Amino acid sequence: MIKLLTTLFFLTAVVNAASNNSETCYTVQLLSSYKSQANSGFSEEEYPKDCKVMTLNKTQTVRCGCYDKYAPAEARLKELKGEYKKALVAMTYKHRFDGKNIAYSLTPDSIVQGTAPKDDLSLDDIQEQNTTIDTSKYTLTNDDLTSGENGLALDAALEILKAQNLEIKAAKIDVEAAKANEGTASGMNWGKLTFQQDVARSNDALSVFGFKLSSREATFGDFGFSEFSNTNPNILNVQPKDLNYPGYRNFFQSKLKYELPLFTGFAISSYEDIMKEMSKMKKLDKDKIENEKIYQLRKSYYDVALLDTSIAHLNIVMNNINILENTTKTMIEVGYAKKVDLLEVQAKKGNVTRLLVQMKANKELLLQYISFLLNKKVTEIRTPKTDVPMPAYTDAQILKTNLDIKRATEGLAIRKSMQGAAEGAFYPTVGAFGEVSTADNTFLGDASDHKAYTIGARLTWNLFNGGTDNSKLEKAKLDRLKMSSQVQLAKEGIALKIAKIRTKIKSINVEIASLEKELALANAIYENYEYRYKEKLVSMSDVIIKQSLQIEKILQLQQAKNKRTEAVFALEKLANGEN
Repeated sequence: MIKLLTTLFFLTAVVNAASNNSETCYTVQLLSSYKSQANSGFSEEEYPKDCKVMTLNKTQTVRCGCYDKYAPAEARLKELKGEYKKALVAMTYKHRFDGKNIAYSLTPDSIVQGTAPKDDLSLDDIQEQNTTIDTSKYTLTNDDLTSGENGLALDAALEILKAQNLEIKAAKIDVEAAKANEGTASGMNWGKLTFQQDVARSNDALSVFGFKLSSREATFGDFGFSEFSNTNPNILNVQPKDLNYPGYRNFFQSKLKYELPLFTGFAISSYEDIMKEMSKMKKLDKDKIENEKIYQLRKSYYDVALLDTSIAHLNIVMNNINILENTTKTMIEVGYAKKVDLLEVQAKKGNVTRLLVQMKANKELLLQYISFLLNKKVTEIRTPKTDVPMPAYTDAQILKTNLDIKRATEGLAIRKSMQGAAEGAFYPTVGAFGEVSTADNTFLGDASDHKAYTIGARLTWNLFNGGTDNSKLEKAKLDRLKMSSQVQLAKEGIALKIAKIRTKIKSINVEIASLEKELALANAIYENYEYRYKEKLVSMSDVIIKQSLQIEKILQLQQAKNKRTEAVFALEKLANGEN
């Protein structure tokens, strides 16, 4: 009879506790300590104004604030964590912040004798005590998260990315190099001005005679006339020593020459066009790299935001598991649960802990990747507040701004210019030059008297080279036709990608909406089964199964949102990443 009364009283207390769930609230527990006497130890004057000193059984605790939602309690925890390292979020009854802070001890004997005061909610009162254990080794608090308000915002990160990313820097250098090549081709139109200074010393007969002629100082004596004699019948056979064996002579010649191409068969203008198009191509390559890095950075930020959301969901699950674990321990103590129930709860706790650790590791990897992209150490970021919005681009706008199509179009322009350069081989080339020089046996000696001028022009026309030029021209034409086909293929390919991505996003949106409803349902079912377990209407295995479904929906929702983020960013990338 006594056992029956005990059972009835216990079940009544549990049912009352379940029905009074709206009377509870979240609070921040600063610390707790076991005291042999009630109302001794802590003083409310030592703590913030919203804090209360409470005595639960033989444990004295200090709790601050009473919140209906978990989020404000978590925010208050962050404020107090700096001074109170062991602070944590707990659940309590709202009435504990009104009137006197008195709680009564509950034992099986008091249940049997019916001496428990009306204000004492028995099992749930003990459960309230148990939920305040330190679970920091299992869960990730706000201090572990890297998405604080003081973190690096996405807009600021994008500016740093454009200025400091190593790949973008290298691409910018390629653009400058292409512009330099453009100037090289253009400069060919202006011809070439050269200065030449020759210095020589020789006793070679031809060189010495040439030196003297260049400096306008040759004499009849240089021809050996000193040995000429009208009386010598063999005068024509005389080898004059002055001519054949001259002494050493120094030679200094200064020459200024200007060469100008007048007509090159349109070759220079074609190469100019090629270099300009190559410069545009390098600019598009740089934009493509920049847009790819922007895509990676934005996706990393939104991935962190999704992880934060999933961690918050799992922390709630972990809090429920802790409550369930300590409730089960209490029920084991009074003989209303089995040890295997506790083992099932602890196994599930280990599973959730593993998921939390994995998510934290993934966040750390994402931060390291963000640091790599920005070429600077990043330890804290400010994640976006909402899901990535759907871009408002039309298909026509995307096709107009798409970088791959632009690159293909520039490639076609280059092929046209290359065909023009190949056609230039069939035209003559005409060039002109002008030259002024001075020479002497000393540097710039009698420069004005010894100066000389030369002007001229040259026409060159390749009339036959075995058909090589024809082959080159034919190949250039074929390359142009091929590139024209590739431009059309690029447009059709991008249009197909746009259609696929838009269809994918629509499908994912429906999936996300469905999963959010399923998660809400899974949460409600779990809470229902948790109360039913307390009433001994279902087994612990049933509760764990429902909680597993809850966790599964959390992970599925995260994956679906991640797929949507990926798809939206892919669409933005096709549109050249313009906002």
